[in-house]
Amino acid sequence: MISIKAVKDCNAAHIKSQLLVSVITGGASGIGEHSIRTLADIHDKEGKGLRIYLVGREGVAAKHTISDCLELCPKGAFRFVQAGDLAFLKDVDYVCADITTADEIASSPGERPGIYFLVMGHGYLAFEARQETREGLDAFYSLLY
Repeated sequence: MISIKAVKDCNAAHIKSQLLVSVITGGASGIGEHSIRTLADIHDKEGKGLRIYLVGREGVAAKHTISDCLELCPKGAFRFVQAGDLAFLKDVDYVCADITTADEIASSPGERPGIYFLVMGHGYLAFEARQETREGLDAFYSLLY
């Protein structure tokens, strides 16, 4: 098993080497929010740059998270992307198009736009039988993949 020190050392080297562009779903609370706050804290101290797209339903909570992260990492760029229901492919397509356009605009000359880090922090518990979306997909697996 790899030691936690080796993982932390590897992550620190990566953070120091390049801009980190991240998409974090469910970033207004729980694991997603913690991930954003941790990245902001680490990048302000050691990072080469940070751009985060926080995908979620709740704009008010996301704005609070972004405000706190800007205090932790004033050089970071944090953008909220409003999502409907990520179990619907049409909503995923919308979010992806929005992020793609925003990242192309935000990229510096010579910088290749792209996402380097994805945290799927949106929550969904499946304790019941299959629940289909209006698109005919299993909601649990649609969100998982």
